[in-house]
Amino acid sequence: DDGNACTDEKCDSEIGSCVYTEHDCDDGDSCTIDSCDTDTGCEHSEFECVQMSVCTTGHCHSSFGCLYTDIDCDDDNPCTIDTCLPESGCKSIPVNCDTGSECSDDYCDNGICYHKQVVCNDNDACTENSCDDDLGCQFDPIDCDDYD
Repeated sequence: DDGNACTDEKCDSEIGSCVYTEHDCDDGDSCTIDSCDTDTGCEHSEFECVQMSVCTTGHCHSSFGCLYTDIDCDDDNPCTIDTCLPESGCKSIPVNCDTGSECSDDYCDNGICYHKQVVCNDNDACTENSCDDDLGCQFDPIDCDDYD
């Protein structure tokens, strides 16, 4: 016995002396760090998976090591697009229903875009009401000139 808990001893009959080989401390668990202390022998400390991104969660599987799965960013709002950004985490981006026209009231309801026509009415009988896609509601005075 060499007094080292990290070696296995045996007598080699061919050479007639003791042979010391390093003791195998591998416990077969990918979630432990295996080492050997010369006084106490094999030690197995827990291995912690390092989080690689705010968008994943990791856990250690004894056979496969660290496994990472995407976090769920779903906000249960069908009018948002849910994603995870590595620099900031979960983000819910509103669905864009905007047609770009000032003549339509665009909105999302339960995941469906709606485009409601804007009603342009200034309740003035002396104006002609209309809607311009770029400018919105227009209330042009009615020309009463009889060119007389």
